[in-house]
Amino acid sequence: MNYEAILFDLDGTLLGIDTDDFTQHYIKLLVSYMAPFGYDPHEFVPTMWNGVQAMVQNDGTKTNIDRFYDVFR
Repeated sequence: MNYEAILFDLDGTLLGIDTDDFTQHYIKLLVSYMAPFGYDPHEFVPTMWNGVQAMVQNDGTKTNIDRFYDVFR
């Protein structure tokens, strides 16, 4: 079966979720996935969070993906 999208209920409207627990497990899996592509976990994780913060602070003059990659690259 091929999936076109996977949707997450991160705000707990459908299912109860411990966001801290989810985030810790998700980041571990993401780091494991990205390591073979040459990403150092000690650099990847803080840079990723900086990208997330840039999206949160987005003033609307750029898309969130552009804000993220302005910081992540």
